Amino acid sequence: MTIDAGFYKPAKIGDYVWEDKNADGIQNLDENGINGIVVTLYNGAGDPVSNTTTGVNPVTGKDGYYLFDNLKSGSYYLCFDKGLFDKISPKNNSNDYSNDSDADPLSGCTVITVLESGETDLTWDAGLYNLASLGDYVWLDNNTNGLQDITENGINGIEVNLFKDVDKNGNPDGAAINTMNTITNAGKQGYYIFDNLEPGDYVVRFAPSAAYARTIANAGTDDTKDSDADVLTGLTHSINLESGEHDPTIDAGYYYSASLGDYTWYDEDGDGIQDSGEKCLDSVKIKLYKVDLNNVTGKLDTVYVGQTYSHSVLEGQDTLKCGFYEFTKLQPGKYFLIFENPDATEYLISPMEKLFNRSTDSNPSEKGNTSTITLIPGEHNPTIDAGFYRGECLHGVVWEENISNPYNKINVYDSLDHPVIGIKADLILDNNPLVSSDDRVIKSVFTDASGEYDFKNIPVGLYFVVLHLPPHLTVVNNDVGGDDQKDSDFYLSEETGQFRSHSFEIYANNDEECKIDIDGGTGRRTFPIELLSFEAIWDEQEDAVLLEWQSINEVNLNHYMIEKRAESDKVFEILGEVNAKGGLDLHEYEMLDPNVEKGMRYYYRLVPVDNDGQRNQSYPDDVIIPGDKLGVVAFPNPTRSMLNIEISGKQNQEVKIEVIDNVGRKAIRDVIIEKNSNIFERIGLDMSTLPQGNYFIKVISGLDVMVKRIAVIK
Repeated sequence: MTIDAGFYKPAKIGDYVWEDKNADGIQNLDENGINGIVVTLYNGAGDPVSNTTTGVNPVTGKDGYYLFDNLKSGSYYLCFDKGLFDKISPKNNSNDYSNDSDADPLSGCTVITVLESGETDLTWDAGLYNLASLGDYVWLDNNTNGLQDITENGINGIEVNLFKDVDKNGNPDGAAINTMNTITNAGKQGYYIFDNLEPGDYVVRFAPSAAYARTIANAGTDDTKDSDADVLTGLTHSINLESGEHDPTIDAGYYYSASLGDYTWYDEDGDGIQDSGEKCLDSVKIKLYKVDLNNVTGKLDTVYVGQTYSHSVLEGQDTLKCGFYEFTKLQPGKYFLIFENPDATEYLISPMEKLFNRSTDSNPSEKGNTSTITLIPGEHNPTIDAGFYRGECLHGVVWEENISNPYNKINVYDSLDHPVIGIKADLILDNNPLVSSDDRVIKSVFTDASGEYDFKNIPVGLYFVVLHLPPHLTVVNNDVGGDDQKDSDFYLSEETGQFRSHSFEIYANNDEECKIDIDGGTGRRTFPIELLSFEAIWDEQEDAVLLEWQSINEVNLNHYMIEKRAESDKVFEILGEVNAKGGLDLHEYEMLDPNVEKGMRYYYRLVPVDNDGQRNQSYPDDVIIPGDKLGVVAFPNPTRSMLNIEISGKQNQEVKIEVIDNVGRKAIRDVIIEKNSNIFERIGLDMSTLPQGNYFIKVISGLDVMVKRIAVIK
């Protein structure tokens, strides 16, 4: 028999077209099907068999479904139209044929496949995607707040670079794939755009500009109004673009940058003025700080900006001339500099701001810090200079007259005199020769085994030396013999009761030789009185100051003279005299002074006078008279460590003491004196941990407030 019949089961092929958001050719869970895409089926000979349009899967309800069924067994391939999409995804990017894309990205067609009788092959899918873009604005941030304010305009001509960020770490991978300069678009300057971009991850770099500096990044909470460029690198964060996405929020703010500088020099005469012929000084380290408002605390914070060196050398090349320095690309605002002494054993910083011409003076204080410098947009301030000079040295000797040798020259230092060992010598800056309260101890030393003392690296200024002699010694007559190298230069000051030298000028030391003519001759006292105590006390019952003292060994003593000075007075006046009782016994004395004012401080001195009218020593004390109103005295001022605060007139109230720095911040913890009946309080505050500068002591008692300005020195 030759009459046969063959049968086959119909085959099927399909079934999915989706939008490939990240263009990776793999069907991810967050990616959806696309309806309306035309799919054409061809046989192996290239003849069209049928076409269909993607739609909703009748079983799953999923978009992007298509199916060709009732097909004979044989060879077939599929072609996918892109519809409104820009590109077809890469093919065969997964080992799982059910979730990859099978269409060639250029032709849109698959490879030929063979369908067997009854076969259903639903693995023939196609991913489609659109190109992406990003941009789009660079603006002039006039107020440097990092936000696009309505009054601020765009900037043209800023170079913008686009990079791939394959590893998504925010750093460019490879060279820039596109570059453009900002332009005007729709009448608005500062526009840029990078379009026709494959979905993926990118980084944008906003290039540096000679005229501008980049503003702060990521200010505020609105990403459409901030700047995304890092201040230092100009790079943005990593930017992920999906199919068809346009991200217009990648912006950058610039501002007219400020700068300052510019010179350090060797100030030969130490006058703080850049004189002709004075040379530059290299390798001075200079630190820059910015004073910013803390938005959390509402107070000013000091922020370190950076450092440089005068005549800096970068990458082997001189960037500036000898002695010059610069800080550039600065945000407008308030700054200060600290100049570090290149050699504190050799140099001192010149006196600050001695001229109205700021371009030729020295600006830092003796500690190296300048005052606040305000920079406005676009400003260059080249007037912040620092002079350095060599300080003077001072050498002196303290001797005791050898009165037992008949050949010894009295009041003149010679080889027969004895050195006085261990005498403390204070070098005191004589700020105002007419007011002793302005004097400040700069350094203290002790005489050595030869009776000699030395001060090194002394700043330019007017000074005197004070000797702290033991009770059995006094100074001899000064300026005797006509030889400054051998005479004594000290005397007993009636104002302060100190053994002090005359005032002398210290100049810059360019010859490396010391000043050697401040010597002290001493001798034994002419009477052996020993004062055991002297006190000035407020006697509330007598409504007067009670002066009390005790002494022994009143041999050759004639009387006591009591001197008085109010806080507001400059000199002491004689209050009265009390006759000495004489002899070797213990004697007690007292005197009342009712002529005082409430709230005032008074200084007293007890001066013993011998039978020859000689007065060789004075003994001081002071007292505050309680007032009806709050009275505050703080001393010493300036202070290096302990500050004494005396309070009167607090009217049985609690007292709070605040220490505030010059920008309004509390420098140390408040001190509370609880309510009590004392009419007078004295406390000590340790200021040694505070940086050098000016502070304010605020004392509050009830409704009364008093503020005292205090200087802390190092």
